[in-house]
Amino acid sequence: MARSDELDNPKTIWLLLAELAKKQFSWGIHTREARARRIGEEVRKLFTPVPAEKLENGNESDHSVFPKGTFLHLPPDGRGGWKQPILRASFESKEGHTVFRVKMAVLVEDIESNCDGNQVVMHRGIGIRFESQEGPIGESIHDYAHAQLFCAFEKGSTRLPDCPSWLPDVHPAIPINAENRVDVLCCAIKSLYGARSEPLQWLAGAVKNRTLSRSLGVETGRRVSGWAGTR
Repeated sequence: MARSDELDNPKTIWLLLAELAKKQFSWGIHTREARARRIGEEVRKLFTPVPAEKLENGNESDHSVFPKGTFLHLPPDGRGGWKQPILRASFESKEGHTVFRVKMAVLVEDIESNCDGNQVVMHRGIGIRFESQEGPIGESIHDYAHAQLFCAFEKGSTRLPDCPSWLPDVHPAIPINAENRVDVLCCAIKSLYGARSEPLQWLAGAVKNRTLSRSLGVETGRRVSGWAGTR
């Protein structure tokens, strides 16, 4: 498989996501923060975790292998307050061009005081999607890899908890440093945790094993390791 084909192949994406899905029930299980564990449990009740085998069995021709209403759960993050990220990924045909899209939501638990002075727990969420370019250069207003905000995973579906309905979901369309679909996925994950991202570092090790078994290409391993900072 040629380098460009390998890094843009839907099968590559499904295998990478499958490796993350295998880990989703143990992310954060050892955290001492009761709040982080509670948020994770609450989010799993609202957003069903995707079975890893559904992703692993995805084919090159599949535009989406996430069953309806399922999501990949990533590790909780405590920087700036505890939050729980989840995501879905898909491919979409748009005017003869295939767009790869990673939709992520960050769910947080906020404690506020009500009018009686009692503390109440509030759940809130905001979405950001990372996309490959939507068409050839000069033929689309989004002819570059970019990130945009959203408040519902699908049009017409329930909004994320307490996410404002006025949130703009077309612009800004923030340019991202992504030359291929593997880059789009890695960029999305890295945005959640910064440098030395735990999921990316773990994924780099899992990809190395996949590379040895030849179910993933060498270039994919190099690319993920580069994003993880483990080269």
